[in-house]
Amino acid sequence: MLGLENVIDLVKSDFYSKKSSDPCYDFFYSSALAHLISLEIASSTYSNQCMSYEDLCKKMPSKLGCRSTIYSTLNTAVKKGFFTKEFSTKDRRVRSYCLSEDYSLMLTKWYLDQKKYFSN
Repeated sequence: MLGLENVIDLVKSDFYSKKSSDPCYDFFYSSALAHLISLEIASSTYSNQCMSYEDLCKKMPSKLGCRSTIYSTLNTAVKKGFFTKEFSTKDRRVRSYCLSEDYSLMLTKWYLDQKKYFSN
């Protein structure tokens, strides 16, 4: 089993190397808000649902960002192709977000890396 110091060094190394080599990782690690938004959207996507903007705002701690910052972060992710945005057929004001295929693949790789670090 790896010691805590070794695990921390591995996680730091992963963070530094991924941040500069892949735009998906760049966004994922860009801020705590982007990181948590990505994980919330991933959680709903892998449950075969998309997450609405309103539900996301309810889940996000206000200390990480206000509604407009969350909205701006979502728009950036959509523009860069990391998330897809869907409008409700019942109410066009309701926007829901899911992971794009590329972003989902990046998160799968991230998960496998984390599993490798923490299972040793």
